[in-house]
Amino acid sequence: MLKKSGIIIFVILLVFFSCKKKDKVADDLDTTTTGGLVDNELYDGFFQTQVFAVWIDTTIIISKGFNPYVYLASKPIPSKDTYGSSGIKAGKVLVNGTQLKYANAFRYYDTTYALSAPPINFQLIGTDGFPSFTYNNLDSFPSFSNNYPNLIQDTLSKGANYSIPLTSLKYSGELKCGLFDVTNISALIGTSKTISKGATELIFTPEELSKFSPNKRIKLSIELKSYYTKSFGEKKFRFENIITLGDLSVYVKP
Repeated sequence: MLKKSGIIIFVILLVFFSCKKKDKVADDLDTTTTGGLVDNELYDGFFQTQVFAVWIDTTIIISKGFNPYVYLASKPIPSKDTYGSSGIKAGKVLVNGTQLKYANAFRYYDTTYALSAPPINFQLIGTDGFPSFTYNNLDSFPSFSNNYPNLIQDTLSKGANYSIPLTSLKYSGELKCGLFDVTNISALIGTSKTISKGATELIFTPEELSKFSPNKRIKLSIELKSYYTKSFGEKKFRFENIITLGDLSVYVKP
């Protein structure tokens, strides 16, 4: 049975797991896109709503609060380039009446940590060619079955493939899975993969696992994403609902 990593490490891991390529820490992580069906459409912006899940006493518990992130692009980009250098500030963004802060020169985010869903109401007061609109996100969130963590192998061997089953999951878009050694938070070691819906397993190869030291536990995080497209004016946006399960750990054998 998988072990839980503890709430403090879970929070730290979520911070790094949500980092994109513009963040310094994420530059040190290997990221692979696989599956062949990951969305490569071009979008002018992304509106993300993320909730977190923990596994407690054989039950998946989902946070009531959520984290919103909004990314507006200076030119149409695919989702894999989200949070890259083309992010811009183009007006004000509000979620449930709370104005998001624009920071790091590429995205809007919440600083109150007090938002809860439902409802999820996005409002963009656009500038620089972006339209103003209000949109209610009524799409359901992806989900894990309560038994799903029991399906994942508790140990991995560095010399063999490590397979993570993708059954007992409900999502309509993409899945991201990451393995991380958080012994030294300032020098995070990890690898992650993104795969589209339809695959039955996600595999980490011995080459990808070679960076981890043996005879210790590392952290496992799984992110499910459902998304849909909506156009306002001449701009196309992707609205994403995300759930992240990140309080699990796996033992590394030689």
